[in-house]
Amino acid sequence: MRFSTALILSVAVGASQAGRTTTIERDYVIIGGGSTGVYSAIYLKDKGKSVAVVEAKDILGGHTETYVDPVTSRPINLAVVVFQANQVAKDYFARLNISTITQVPGSSQTPTQYYNYATGEQASYSPSPDTGTALQAYAAQLAKYPYLETGFNLPSPVPEDLLLKFGDFVDKYQL
Repeated sequence: MRFSTALILSVAVGASQAGRTTTIERDYVIIGGGSTGVYSAIYLKDKGKSVAVVEAKDILGGHTETYVDPVTSRPINLAVVVFQANQVAKDYFARLNISTITQVPGSSQTPTQYYNYATGEQASYSPSPDTGTALQAYAAQLAKYPYLETGFNLPSPVPEDLLLKFGDFVDKYQL
C-alpha cells in the first residue's frame, strides 16, 4: 500500500506504558465525529476503505449539546435539526433508521416534537412563553447570512458566528 493512500496514525498509550507506542494503519482518518464525520466514515467503509474517526469528546455527535433550562433545571438535548431534503440525506437517515419529516422552516404545518436523545422517547416539554421573541431575534441573526436559505455553500472564510456551538450562539445573542 502506498503512503499516499494510507495514513499511519500513532497513538501514545497510557502513562503506565510510557515509551511504548501503538501504531495502526488506516486508509483514512476522519477528524470529528459529528454528522459529517460519521457520514464520511460510513461512505468510505462502504467503498471498502479502512477508517479511523478521531473525536475530541467521549461520544459521537458533533454539535449535539445538552442545554439545561435555567428556570426549570430540565435538560434539553439539542442537535442539528435541518438538513437539505436531498436523496443523500434521506438515504443516510434511512440507513441509521432515523425517521424524518419535511417542513418549510418557520411554517406551522407540522407540530414540533421533543425527544430525549438518551432514550429515544418523546419528551413532555413546553417551551417558555416568550419563545416567539427569541425566534424573532434568532431570525434577525440568520438574516445576516442570506446564503443559508439556498443551502450550506458557505463563504471562505466562514463567518465566526457560524462556527459557534449552538448553545454558545444562543448565549452570545441572548436568545
